[in-house]
Amino acid sequence: MVSVVIPVYNEPEGLKATLDSLIAQQYPQHEYEVIVVDNGSKDHTFQVAQQYQQLYPELIIAEKEHQLQGSYAARNKGIRISKGEILCFVDADMTVAPNFLQNIVEVFETQHPDYLGCTVHLYSDKHTLAAKYNQLGGFSVKSDLEHSQFVPTCCLSVKRDLFDAVGFFDERLESGGDYEFGQRVYRAGLKQLLAGDIIMQHPARWKYTSLVSKSKRVARGIAQLYTYYPETYKKNYRKYFSLKRHLPKNPLQVYKKAKARGLSLNMAEVIILACYHIPITFKSTAEAKKAYQSLIAEQHQTAKALVK
Repeated sequence: MVSVVIPVYNEPEGLKATLDSLIAQQYPQHEYEVIVVDNGSKDHTFQVAQQYQQLYPELIIAEKEHQLQGSYAARNKGIRISKGEILCFVDADMTVAPNFLQNIVEVFETQHPDYLGCTVHLYSDKHTLAAKYNQLGGFSVKSDLEHSQFVPTCCLSVKRDLFDAVGFFDERLESGGDYEFGQRVYRAGLKQLLAGDIIMQHPARWKYTSLVSKSKRVARGIAQLYTYYPETYKKNYRKYFSLKRHLPKNPLQVYKKAKARGLSLNMAEVIILACYHIPITFKSTAEAKKAYQSLIAEQHQTAKALVK
């Protein structure tokens, strides 16, 4: 039995695309379930999940996470109600090939990982600089696993008993929970593996504002990791303020990376994209500092209240 857990927030059209690709799996439908956990959407996203549940009552489960706002809380709820021996986490704007689940199961049966990542391909039908910038950054899943011992949650599959060994996702984190969870798995000595030939499709962010919003969310996650695990993630927080992050990139490297990813850039775009991250980085750095100061203030207030 395989359980696919999809956290979702205000993503009705993306959820439709994801569910359609999961319904079309070649894997027998009686051997997997799809659990959609809405995390307080303000639009009709949950109604979309309910409609699919009505059409496929034996396959799709639509639930809500009421208590906590956050994707990790939604994932944890999905884990708790799931029945699968293997759990796959997919974001609600991604699509997968018809053989996705079959390939995942084969890797678990033949190579016996506890923790498995897949390749994520960023695509876009928009030709904005923001989309090209996002595609250039991409998902460095192989590098993340090799150097930081984690993969993004959107392409993560695990054995069910992994949660008995290391616990669930840290629901306090707005971002970075995939990194913290992967680190726990690594420290526990469990087997982490990348199935690089299993490819998941993810739309690129094509608006500058969405890139800024994502960078600020990541920054708050960095601050939260440092606040809750100060000794473990001190270096990560300090590195976030390094001068290197704020400097322009080498245009030649930008060009080579774009070519390797099949992106066609003219010289003006190469120059702009070499500097495109600078205002985003400054905004995210300020957000990290602001978030950390706010968290520390909250901790001090809580400590005072406990003393009283």
